[in-house]
Amino acid sequence: PAPSKCSCRRFSRPTSGGIAKKKQIEKNLAWLNQANWDFMNMEFSTAEFIGGNKSKKEKLRQFIIKWLKENSNTKLMGRQHVVRHEKEISSGKQSFQPDSAALALDKERGVLSHTVMFYDMTEAHAPVYENENQQHMFQFLLREHQKRETWYYPESAYWITFDVSVPMLLLPYLKARLADIDTCAAYNIPGHITFSSGWEWGYWLIDWSIARWSWQHTENNEVQMRTPTMYANELLQEELHNLFEQQLHLQQSYLKDSSLMQWMTAMTVTDELGIKALANEYHPRPKTSYRYIHNKATQAELDEIKSKFLPKLEDFGKKSIEVIFSVPMIDGKDEIKNKIRVELVNGISITALRALHRAATLRYLISYREAKLQHKKFEGDSLLEKARLAREMAQSIVSNREKFYRYPVDLIARKRWDHTAYHFGYLYPVSNLHFWNREEQQAIRNKYKYSFMNIWSVARIIGLIK
Repeated sequence: PAPSKCSCRRFSRPTSGGIAKKKQIEKNLAWLNQANWDFMNMEFSTAEFIGGNKSKKEKLRQFIIKWLKENSNTKLMGRQHVVRHEKEISSGKQSFQPDSAALALDKERGVLSHTVMFYDMTEAHAPVYENENQQHMFQFLLREHQKRETWYYPESAYWITFDVSVPMLLLPYLKARLADIDTCAAYNIPGHITFSSGWEWGYWLIDWSIARWSWQHTENNEVQMRTPTMYANELLQEELHNLFEQQLHLQQSYLKDSSLMQWMTAMTVTDELGIKALANEYHPRPKTSYRYIHNKATQAELDEIKSKFLPKLEDFGKKSIEVIFSVPMIDGKDEIKNKIRVELVNGISITALRALHRAATLRYLISYREAKLQHKKFEGDSLLEKARLAREMAQSIVSNREKFYRYPVDLIARKRWDHTAYHFGYLYPVSNLHFWNREEQQAIRNKYKYSFMNIWSVARIIGLIK
């Protein structure tokens, strides 16, 4: 969704062998080769969980490597996603052993070790894509580094239903990305490319920090110590330095270490399809669905949520807002720094409001279920009123923030036709706080199927229609 920052270009994914396929690939490579790319990152699967056709894909990969070697100076790279092979949905025969010539040719290909979201590759708890953590990607990185050119390929934002499109400004990205850069440096792995999913709402700061951390700086011949907020502090007035430090600590403590992120994210399509084979846990989500809480949860299950999670959600929201209100008024003489300050404070504020909104809707569901269990009259409407007020406050922040977007609002934050599977800009769900409003309406109407207030075309996403 954001403009590309690397010298690469995506093109059609080859999925089967044959003369026709090779001719098509050769034609595309010749066309692309006019630009003299440094490297091409080619995907050999249609989606993260899709595997199969290993033999055919390997033969085509070898054909492409050989063609590039003979006709250009472009390096072929391939991403290794965080999804484990055993979790892939496969088709076709899986057994394939390349011969020695193929193995030698394959060493010409580089690999990208891809991790996701605001988790680093060595921490113990990172519940993404059906994984307990991403440590297997760290081991992959170390193993492949001994064989071929290997780059680390993390994310500075995830976009769909996790952060930018909600929206939330998640500062633990800063801590995780710096930790991974230091890890790569310790193991002498120099290659690094960042998957950037969005720049608005402060996420450019994470990209900027990654770029700066990628070089070791010295001052008076001494190595400069690096910290997660060091480049944010460079861009902000001194009075705001404590704000960032405190907010990073709050988000790290509550959202990551206390696992509140499972409640902050929005539900994905696959969460609500009701098809077990497709219900992969892409990002953290509650162990009990909101539909289950609304209609089937026991009192013991409700009590656990009320004691274990709700107080922390509310504490995080309130403490974050207290920190924001403690920031002194800044002299607006430095216009650029003042704009940066407002944007980052907006991002932190809306993250706090998201926690309060989620807590209110969750209390509403629990109150409704308890009334059913106890055979009492439901009197929890005021809880949803709190959610609405939090959403309206957040909406006023969004409406004001759109005036300062770096790209045209019609392009990135409105419905429009394009060549992707999403006929709207990546910040369209933010423009009207779609997920927030949908969660309120789900609670009121008890409708939790993916089709309710749906903005995704599943048929278009999986390629059935254009």
